[in-house]
Amino acid sequence: MIVGYVQCGAKEVALEIFYKMPYKDIVSWNALLAVLNQCSYSNEALSIFLDMLRGNVRPNKLTLVSMLSACANAGAFDLGQWIHAYIDRNNIETDNHLLSSLIDMYAKCGSIEIAVELFAKVQNKDLLTWSIMIRGLAMNGHGNLSLDLFEEMLQFGVEPDSITFIGVLSACSHAGLVDKGRHYFDMMTRLYKISPEAEHYSCMGVAKLPGCSCIELNGVVQEFFAGDISHPQCEQIYRILEELERHMGSIDRIQNHNVAGEVRLCLPKASSPLSSPPVYEAAEGSIMNWMNVQ
Repeated sequence: MIVGYVQCGAKEVALEIFYKMPYKDIVSWNALLAVLNQCSYSNEALSIFLDMLRGNVRPNKLTLVSMLSACANAGAFDLGQWIHAYIDRNNIETDNHLLSSLIDMYAKCGSIEIAVELFAKVQNKDLLTWSIMIRGLAMNGHGNLSLDLFEEMLQFGVEPDSITFIGVLSACSHAGLVDKGRHYFDMMTRLYKISPEAEHYSCMGVAKLPGCSCIELNGVVQEFFAGDISHPQCEQIYRILEELERHMGSIDRIQNHNVAGEVRLCLPKASSPLSSPPVYEAAEGSIMNWMNVQ
């Protein structure tokens, strides 16, 4: 009944009933904690877990797996570390499910190095363990390592599922590997006959837009993208940028050798037209005009 109330969104009613129960065994606690976490009430689950500990109720493996998941979802790194220490301190046997939960928690909390260390200790890695590590590497900016791990998994004869491919496609997206993303998407649908879902599509073919800046010159808005060569006057623009780069290099040399002088921006006087280009002066007397590109 308590689980049903939480699933229907009546969390407060469920908690009221739970705390009125005269006797709560570990099964009752686990059921409540699990459903709260599954329904995205991770913070509430962690708070109730602390109540359970204060009531001298000892958690079992199911409790710890559920709470590590809640820590991962809520970013509760300190509590996740405490649970890890509790496991070690009480010599709790770490099966694949518990180790995978630890790996997931550390990866989602940004401690990917610890996650990798734990992954290396897993003797018989199952699909869940591989998938969590693949996705963990991807979300921490290690797209290529994530894909290498996926290929290693295939060499061990482990067949990927829908969850695994979310991690793989996410790795391609984070690393900007559009062609590889298409390759793995085709592998998923054609070789493994997995029907793509919304989360798979959200990772596919979404190339990040390059940086863009806009300026207005003579009433016309000019738009520039990083690495862009489509502007009709791109040759002039890049030539001026190269001159500026050389000029800035000479400024660095002046500063590094402690030559007296400074670089200053000479703004046009009030009587000057606003379209007049400012002038950059270097201490050694060279002058560079910032030319308007129309």
